[in-house]
Amino acid sequence: MMMDRRYTIIIVPHTSANPRKIQVSAKFLSYVFIGLVSFLVASAGTMIHYFQYFQQVTNLKKAEEENVQLRANLQQSAVLTQKLNRKISFLTELSNKLRIMAGLPNAKRPQQELPPLKPGIGGFTMTPTATNTFDPQRLLVLEKRTDYLEKTFVSLNNYFEKQNQELSTTPSILPAEGFISSSFGSRLNPFTNAPDYHEGVDLTNEVGTPVIAPADGVVTFTGLKGNYGQVIEIRHDDEVSTLYGHLDKILVKQGQKVTRWQQIGLMGNSGRSTGPHLHYEVHINDQPVNPMPYILNLASTEG
Repeated sequence: MMMDRRYTIIIVPHTSANPRKIQVSAKFLSYVFIGLVSFLVASAGTMIHYFQYFQQVTNLKKAEEENVQLRANLQQSAVLTQKLNRKISFLTELSNKLRIMAGLPNAKRPQQELPPLKPGIGGFTMTPTATNTFDPQRLLVLEKRTDYLEKTFVSLNNYFEKQNQELSTTPSILPAEGFISSSFGSRLNPFTNAPDYHEGVDLTNEVGTPVIAPADGVVTFTGLKGNYGQVIEIRHDDEVSTLYGHLDKILVKQGQKVTRWQQIGLMGNSGRSTGPHLHYEVHINDQPVNPMPYILNLASTEG
């Protein structure tokens, strides 16, 4: 039978020793062949299993690294979101303030008509997806844009505050009711009938007519001053000051801060005067100028 066949294997050494003969049966060779095939199959299966395990370990490690990065990103986004919320609140308040300064209506959201705002801006979600992955750089871009808006609003706010301060310290209203009986500039002196130069305007009315401050400022002088009689002087800013003469009564003190529309005295006839009136002067850099451009609410006409 075929399985009873035997095969002779001759081993010839490289030395001078005699060759060796080994006889093996066909059955034995078949067992060896089967064993070798089984070993190769088992080895291949082991290698495949090892590579699969190695791939799983690699994927798990990668997933852990991604989770660590995601947690870091989420923590970073939470910090950035808090900063953005604070800046947005600040910008909202500043925007409303600027609207008030500009005379625009306040832009507050209705509390009941609209649903509450959701955290975050920019149109992206915080949940990673295949097409919309979370990117902290987007928040950084939004923060930079918010910083730019904040700087812009702060600049506008400073500008408006400066403008408001300049407007509040610029004389712009009539300091007393009455008609203008003498204008600024050349005229005939009412006492000598000689050519004269009038450094202000005269507003004529009854004794006791209220005299008000035409702008914010600080009282720099109160008391008698030559032909002007009872006088008040107010410094409005580094360049502008005003004077009020021939008063009947002074209602403020030197060093006192006053605001526009605040009553500072009463019209009178003190000093060298032909009758009850207020002598009103505006000085720019300590030089008298025509007060008329600084009277915006003038309704009366010259007498």
